[in-house]
Amino acid sequence: MLNKPLLADFKPIVAKPEMSRNESCWCQSGRKWKRCHKDRQSAKRLPEAALHAEVYKQAQFTTCLHPSAPESCSFGPIRSHTVQRATALKAISEDGHVLSGRDARPGKPAEFLLERVGINSASTFRGFCSKHDGEAFRDADRATNVTEWIAFLLGYRALSYEIYMKDISIPILEKYRDHLDAGLPFEAQERIQRYIHGNLFTSRLAVIEHERHKSRWDIALQQGKPEGFKWACLTFDGILPIVASGAYYPEYDFAGKRLQTLTSPIGTLNMLTFNVVVIGNNTKIVFGWLDGKAQSSQLIDSFLSLEQEYMASSIIQFFFDTSDNIFVTPSWWESLDRKLKKKLAALLANSTPGDKDPNGLRPLSKELSPIALGEAECH
Repeated sequence: MLNKPLLADFKPIVAKPEMSRNESCWCQSGRKWKRCHKDRQSAKRLPEAALHAEVYKQAQFTTCLHPSAPESCSFGPIRSHTVQRATALKAISEDGHVLSGRDARPGKPAEFLLERVGINSASTFRGFCSKHDGEAFRDADRATNVTEWIAFLLGYRALSYEIYMKDISIPILEKYRDHLDAGLPFEAQERIQRYIHGNLFTSRLAVIEHERHKSRWDIALQQGKPEGFKWACLTFDGILPIVASGAYYPEYDFAGKRLQTLTSPIGTLNMLTFNVVVIGNNTKIVFGWLDGKAQSSQLIDSFLSLEQEYMASSIIQFFFDTSDNIFVTPSWWESLDRKLKKKLAALLANSTPGDKDPNGLRPLSKELSPIALGEAECH
């Protein structure tokens, strides 16, 4: 129902230390209390390695996200990069490694929030078979400049990545719901279950909304002509210490002004894709949207209204606030003041559920990067 508020079906957890044995458990797993949280505090916890192994099993993805799939697919999905390995990842790497934000989560110390990974495995996801990955994104991976078509392809892959991540996150979160709070006191169970419940709801909702948007992008991809596509490209006079790729629903602009709310009716939200590419000695931030709405343009206009000395730092802050699919130069992260690290860590780890903090995009500091914005193209 398109006029129904997005969050209308959200039912908050009402935690109960005691329930009737056959009553549906308060964690909303769908199981009876006697088979779920009854005696959870005395349950044996799975060793961390065993839990991660179980989670990995849940995260297998066997569907190619190309609109022509599965009829013309090659074998199953391969590991393809969301960020170009040979250019963008290589440009910010040290000894072939970067720091990844993909394992960011609340409670993880800021010093250990980002994990060291090799650029061959950084940014990969199993969203496309080899045939469709090569056919669809060859132009984007070899691009020597940013055009409308390149911007569209980058946006399409970023949106596909978000669908992939949300899709595999659901069974992972369900596994955490069933095991993560074992052996803990009731208060800790409640805290963990509230966090998981909120993320489960928003992940399921995001898959539906992302796929609604992707249906339009699918048509444009198959036609080879993205009619109605809008895009912007910000070129910096140097290489920023961060690359990223993703898609999200912008709630606030860089001045803290609300653009839209997640309680809007189904099908009305503006969605914005973003990608970082490195061409020559320049970082280029590429935005794209295909829904004809004004919020994305307003967001970019608010960025261009910032003082020049804050621009690079603000775009870095933007990536920490909007996606965990970020990768940074190790020595840059280590050089940051502890206070800045903690703030960036909080933005990265606390991205769902509910409204963003309007201060999330407001410039916190000009100390993250001194590189100047050289050119801005808006189409």
